[in-house]
Amino acid sequence: MTTEWTINEIAKLTNLSKDTIRYYEKEKLITPKRSDNNYRIYSKEELFKLKYIAVMKYARFSLKEINTFMLLFDQELSEDCNQQGKTLLEKKISDLERAVRHYQAILQLLKSPIRMTFSS
Repeated sequence: MTTEWTINEIAKLTNLSKDTIRYYEKEKLITPKRSDNNYRIYSKEELFKLKYIAVMKYARFSLKEINTFMLLFDQELSEDCNQQGKTLLEKKISDLERAVRHYQAILQLLKSPIRMTFSS
């Protein structure tokens, strides 16, 4: 099984565009190696990070929040690192639960019969 991929291959594996992957590199969320001919080479670590980034983007994490998480991934395990990750996740869970309640209220409103009265 391959453990290194080109940008074309990693784009297919992650369902991300090459431009998106390059943007994540520019934002220092990932750091692929370079081959002798200067092509990007992506390892299992970048594959994992890209998949995780895609999930976090879908869950409405900002790039700043994702960057914080990527920095935490690269740190040694510690109580402080664990607490930072936990705090970030608790905030995001709270934000998502608030959004779910908001969308549930919208759905309820849209499903209820609309009574319109017109006056002349």
